[in-house]
Amino acid sequence: MSGYVYAGFPSSVGVIIGVFFLVVLFKWLRNFAVQDNKLSTSAMPATTDPESALSTPTTEGSVNQLLPNEWGLYVAAPYAVMNEWAYNEYNQGKDDGGLSAAWGVNDRWDLIYQLFWLLTQGHTNDFYQLRDQILNGKEEDIQSLKNDILLSDLTENDKNERLWQIDMMNTNRMNIQNVKYLIWDLCRFNKLCLEGCQQGYITQQEAQTWSLMSASMLRRIYDGWEDMWQNFIATRWLWASGDQNWASSHQTFSDVVQNILKAENTLATEENWVMELPPLDLMSFTRAVAGLGFMKNDVPMTLAEIEEVISERITLKTLNS
Repeated sequence: MSGYVYAGFPSSVGVIIGVFFLVVLFKWLRNFAVQDNKLSTSAMPATTDPESALSTPTTEGSVNQLLPNEWGLYVAAPYAVMNEWAYNEYNQGKDDGGLSAAWGVNDRWDLIYQLFWLLTQGHTNDFYQLRDQILNGKEEDIQSLKNDILLSDLTENDKNERLWQIDMMNTNRMNIQNVKYLIWDLCRFNKLCLEGCQQGYITQQEAQTWSLMSASMLRRIYDGWEDMWQNFIATRWLWASGDQNWASSHQTFSDVVQNILKAENTLATEENWVMELPPLDLMSFTRAVAGLGFMKNDVPMTLAEIEEVISERITLKTLNS
């Protein structure tokens, strides 16, 4: 209705008063919002939250401290650096570290099979057997060994590798006869534990527990991180057999090891080498291996039999196979 009067005021006056109160209310709300925003901004950290910053992977791990349950994974730190991830980076990386292409690992069972082979046989047996044949044989025995290789069904590439290894062992190049070869297999075992976890084939707990199985043996055989990794480099050289596909990265591996050892905040310390570790647990890996269905005398191997095979390898009193 035109000229409607409320509480004694004409309608035009009411409109003016209403607009005035709306403007005041708007300014008050705006000031409140700005102050609230400033308070919220000042309460926020300048960077990402501290927990996520601590979890950023580096080649030395998420924090500058070696945890006892990750000791075995640190053994494979040179591989982690080469792959540009941390030794304890459990999340999937930019690639699978060669699991599928170099190892033929595409699922959990492929991985467990390769791990079992590395732990119970690997190349260590072959290298010690070759060394003993060279040391205990005469020149004609060595030539006979070469002839057997030449007449075998091996590929030409494999023949050349074996012959090269015989010559290097026979001439004791790089003092290879006195190298302690075991780390070559156990370092790769621990590398595969981490990469298998990254791909979701095994759990983080399994990666830690399984990689720790090698700790007692390694600390009994080697004098420390440097001694262990230098033996790894020497054995890798023997394994590469002059093949340029692998030998070309030999110096890079050597440099990586030196960089780890000499880093200002390196974890490769005497204190970490001798730290107290969790008790040895073979049953987790034993149960996993049982799933492969290994047979003995046409009967599936029992858990006790599998555990015995594993135990024999990692509790050897001497290095000879």
